[in-house]
Amino acid sequence: MADEYAFSFAEVHSIGNQSIISTLFSVISWKRLFCCCGSCGNRAQFSYVTSDQSTRAKREEHRNAQKNHGRFISLLQLANRDLWLITLGTLFVIFGAAFDTASTVFLGSTLDVLYSYSASKSVQLEEFIDLLPYFVIFFFIYVFESVMSFFNTVCFGLAARRMITRTRIRLLSWMMIQDISFFDKNSTGHLISRLNVDVTKLNTIATAAASLLSALFRIIVGIVVMMGISWPLTLLSIALVPLSVLISLIYGRVIRSLSKKIVDGLADSSNAATSCLQNVRTIRAYGQEQTQTSKYNRHIKRVYHRGRLLTFLGAGFSSVTIFIGGLTTISLIFAGSLLIKYWDYYRPFGLYIMTELTVGRLISFLNTAQTVEGAMSSLSSVYTTLMEAYGGTHRLIDILNQKPTLLVAGKGGGTFQEAAAIQPTIQLANVHFSYPTAPDRKILHGVNLKITPGQSVALVGSSGSGKSTIFQLLLNYYKPVDGKVLVAGADVSQVDPAHLRSLIAYVPQDPVLFEGTIRDNILFGQAPGHYYTQTDIQRAAQDAFAHDFIMSLPNQYESRVGERGANLSGGQKQRIAIARAFLRQPKILMLDEATSALDTHSEVLVQRAIDRFISQGKSTVLVIAHRLSTVAKADVIVVMDRGDIVEQGTHDELVAKGTVYARLVHGQQVKG
Repeated sequence: MADEYAFSFAEVHSIGNQSIISTLFSVISWKRLFCCCGSCGNRAQFSYVTSDQSTRAKREEHRNAQKNHGRFISLLQLANRDLWLITLGTLFVIFGAAFDTASTVFLGSTLDVLYSYSASKSVQLEEFIDLLPYFVIFFFIYVFESVMSFFNTVCFGLAARRMITRTRIRLLSWMMIQDISFFDKNSTGHLISRLNVDVTKLNTIATAAASLLSALFRIIVGIVVMMGISWPLTLLSIALVPLSVLISLIYGRVIRSLSKKIVDGLADSSNAATSCLQNVRTIRAYGQEQTQTSKYNRHIKRVYHRGRLLTFLGAGFSSVTIFIGGLTTISLIFAGSLLIKYWDYYRPFGLYIMTELTVGRLISFLNTAQTVEGAMSSLSSVYTTLMEAYGGTHRLIDILNQKPTLLVAGKGGGTFQEAAAIQPTIQLANVHFSYPTAPDRKILHGVNLKITPGQSVALVGSSGSGKSTIFQLLLNYYKPVDGKVLVAGADVSQVDPAHLRSLIAYVPQDPVLFEGTIRDNILFGQAPGHYYTQTDIQRAAQDAFAHDFIMSLPNQYESRVGERGANLSGGQKQRIAIARAFLRQPKILMLDEATSALDTHSEVLVQRAIDRFISQGKSTVLVIAHRLSTVAKADVIVVMDRGDIVEQGTHDELVAKGTVYARLVHGQQVKG
């Protein structure tokens, strides 16, 4: 990680043979990146289609251009807080470019003086002493250039580190306020890739921006100096523009598409690796190690093959650029030699307006041209790098630009009336619902249900009947397609989610424990604005029949649970999850199959804890269960089938009716 944010300007100072004409095609390429963002390149394929198709294509092209333009603006906005560092770095770059170009001018003057001395048959010591100021000037030029390089590297490097740190913090925070449907559509592995891989592309972009500024100023100053030395040679330098432009356009389009595929492949491989590591016990139990790792291997190999192609394309582009640059350099030396040799001959053709070209001035011109060529080569490299990095940040920017459709906790919405919140009524009024990932598949069909305060309600029915969906709607994870979900008389979609969820405690079928101690995990249920003592924590654990096993552990409440509770049994994890819910003292307790995966002993303890809590009558309790012992004690049993409530009542009433619930009991879907 030490080099992750390092800036390298070696390419700016290198003296290469790349063509000076790279400037023009680089500018064209930059225009394509920032103005059209690649969408303009799609025009050719629509030249022979119908008018309607052409119109649709142009609209799509316009939408893509707007979308990419918005992404670029968003990228710039990420650097807003570091503009002062970027401005300072830019000033240092300007001064560095000026000193760098000045060194080539003084080099020519020095060589002319040396050449005149070497032509003289008698050289005096005083004449050599006259050269000392030139060497002193050279010394200070390089000192100042080194200082400028140091400070611009520091400024841009700090700006990049600050921007990446800030973006990582913002990205995770932004993910955490997205709708639950966002996580339905995006796998954990892909989101981790956005957070860990895509964000580092910002460092690449920042580095490229620093190189870009340095290269641009060297190009501008260098071309001005070159025109002052010899405008005919300067014009000759751009003779091969059309060929280089064509090569650049083709290469830029291919490399951006390929880079995006590489980033997508890395996200897929990250998702596969996350799945392997999170489910290693199940994978090993079924002997699927080879099968699962082969999935990861396929993604990685696909990334490798695309990366290999990218390497060959980059090498080819670099080689062609070097070859064209070599031709230009040879042409400049040849033409410069002719101008020196036959200066008096060319003067009548209008070249008298140009200062006489000497050997020293020709060398200054060539060195300046090489400096400009190095900067232009850097521009080409920056363009390539930006194409790769920009393609890799698309999804990152898309996430940052995505806004949740539901209210965000603590960011708006109303609150419950205090009296209603003490004993909240729950009501589902003609609720229709489909999950956003499958909008054509109806889960709930006009569900109507009213639960009075203090009731215990059991939801039963076959798998997929919509029981858990009701829980998710009550938590405002999703908004109904039609109808309303009301708590304490208020539509939950209009209530501040933080206020809504402060009334609720939810225990899922698969208890979720976080890395840390048992105490930390119980305190996870701490309601906003409430602070609990160790006595409160122990009381909640005792109510959940977890205190005894906790005290038997070496570190008791400070014992670490391991990743996802790996150090505890299933029953122990479930009891800690229930203790977490009890600590919250919720007005509404929701238990989703809290005992279904437990052994008999653990089930008895968990069920006893639930029964004790229900008997207190302080909360409304909603239970999804298949166990008859749990269901039969409920005040109301709601029977669901294919998204509809088909009947409701007490256990005795429903058994006596001999309909759906009775069949579930006798068919063992509600087990005794």
